[in-house]
Amino acid sequence: MTIRIPLYQKLENTIIKLIESKVLLPGTKLPSESKLHRDYQMSRITIRRALKDLETSGYIETFQGKGSFVKKREHEVGGMHYFNVYEAIKEMGGQAEVKLASFRLIVDDSLQSIRKKLKINDDDYIYEIKYVTTFDGQAVFFDSVYLPYLRYPQIYQSELANSGLMTLLKHKYKFDGKFHTTSVPVKAAKPGEKNPQEAMRVETSAYELQNGRKEMVLWSRAYSFGELMRYLKQTH
Repeated sequence: MTIRIPLYQKLENTIIKLIESKVLLPGTKLPSESKLHRDYQMSRITIRRALKDLETSGYIETFQGKGSFVKKREHEVGGMHYFNVYEAIKEMGGQAEVKLASFRLIVDDSLQSIRKKLKINDDDYIYEIKYVTTFDGQAVFFDSVYLPYLRYPQIYQSELANSGLMTLLKHKYKFDGKFHTTSVPVKAAKPGEKNPQEAMRVETSAYELQNGRKEMVLWSRAYSFGELMRYLKQTH
């Protein structure tokens, strides 16, 4: 099933990517409505809707008579990579690209260890979303993300293809989780390879307060290799 992404959300996604990739730094003034109208060929109503949503989400702040500016946020998360893989690769002088490797809905009682972490039943559905991040074209970071279906019903692959996962969760499901990440050096093989090599295993959980209780609403496990792995060893 193909999901049509509203024009205002396409503009939001574009601006969010520029912010999270540090192209637009905190304090940077956004182009005027007139310039956005010319650059993106969108109506002013569409542009105002996008800017309003970005302000509500905490990405920008608008001042009467001055315009909209990128807001400095207390808690920033770059994409799905909670210790900011994109920024790490940038600091190393490389080019990063995140690709969606696979997306499936688990409807049987498999993934028992994940179910225990998410505290969900055997007959509850789980999303499994896998990403691969490349460093100058070389695959160095493999991320598997697990989400409970009941918290995020009806995620479509076409949505993931048109938007970063965090952007989707924030906009469509009002995600407001707090993250906890741990990393440890291990021996592991890259997907599709047999020989294990030095790697860093990174596990991340996200929690929300639901009805006064702390509930895990995301869990992920990632492996990093090569220069990125050595960088993470030095910084974690």
